[in-house]
Amino acid sequence: MSKIIFEMVEKIYHFELKDYQPDGVNIETRTPFVLLIGEWEVDFYEANKPFKANSVHGNFRFMKLLQNSFLMEDNYRLGFDEIDGKVDLDTAIKMDFPASDHQTVYALGSHFDEDEALFLISDETLPDGVALLKYTPDGDSDDPEPEINPAGIGENEFSKSIKKKV
Repeated sequence: MSKIIFEMVEKIYHFELKDYQPDGVNIETRTPFVLLIGEWEVDFYEANKPFKANSVHGNFRFMKLLQNSFLMEDNYRLGFDEIDGKVDLDTAIKMDFPASDHQTVYALGSHFDEDEALFLISDETLPDGVALLKYTPDGDSDDPEPEINPAGIGENEFSKSIKKKV
């Protein structure tokens, strides 16, 4: 029996910065930017079943718009850099702590499951208005992530709490 090993799956998404207010809310739809990322997660999954994105990559303006959609204080910073092209959370934390005067948010809860991380990767090679969603195996298993119950797709407590802020 042959086994297919995926190194990564990725998809590019586009958005218009001018469509968002400084607080991260879409001017026309009045929805926070973070909900667009949830829509992208669903689209990514539908296009790449059974894989779900486990990282979202964007430049500084992407991260700032996302930060503003959460109404976070300025001492928070969203995202971290990949190390040698890989997500290395342990090294990122060591680099940030204890000398940092800010708090880094390394990941969001996935749209599908808040307990699953969607890592926030800072990538200044991406232009404004472009984000990259990516699935990369975590190294703990060669098996793809199990398919989720389509009835489970929808709003989770995280997205409901964000909508209440609008």
